[in-house]
Amino acid sequence: MTSGLLWIAEPAQAHDQLVASTPADGEVLQAPPEEVVLQFSGELMELGGIIIVTDAAEQSWTEGDLAYDDTRARIALQGGMPDGWYEIRWQVVSRDGHPISGIIPFVVGDAGERPSPAATAPGAANGQDSADTREPGVPGAIRIVLIGLAGAVIAGGGYWIASRFLRRRVTQHGTDEPGSP
Repeated sequence: MTSGLLWIAEPAQAHDQLVASTPADGEVLQAPPEEVVLQFSGELMELGGIIIVTDAAEQSWTEGDLAYDDTRARIALQGGMPDGWYEIRWQVVSRDGHPISGIIPFVVGDAGERPSPAATAPGAANGQDSADTREPGVPGAIRIVLIGLAGAVIAGGGYWIASRFLRRRVTQHGTDEPGSP
């Protein structure tokens, strides 16, 4: 069975990658950006993409819808972003159908030391333990998109295998219609 699975496997292709971002990774800006622009090595599929910009308190600063422009994805930001540490959390789907994602930190103004996750957790400011014990990881919206994409890939693979099997049976046994050659 394993040899059969290896037989149907296609050669691996390199996935598209993030090649540039505005703001850049670790960039210190004197003024808040008006938008985030991510540049990729290839065209993107216009589905399942998300860009979220959050501050140290996990407040989102994105505004509007994600826009695609060939190899770029962009989203507008709300005005009035205070000085501080921010993260661009992104996920897009490359032209080969694979989701790619990442986190890009940047700073606006004089932000001081980067806050630790424990310092920004709810209740940390007043010395209480936080009730939120989740591990940092993929935000909920991105998790939903990943699950949906995985389901689509599994369904597509099942359809492809079934159609090849049925096509092979018809080719080997001919058709059942009377009068066919």
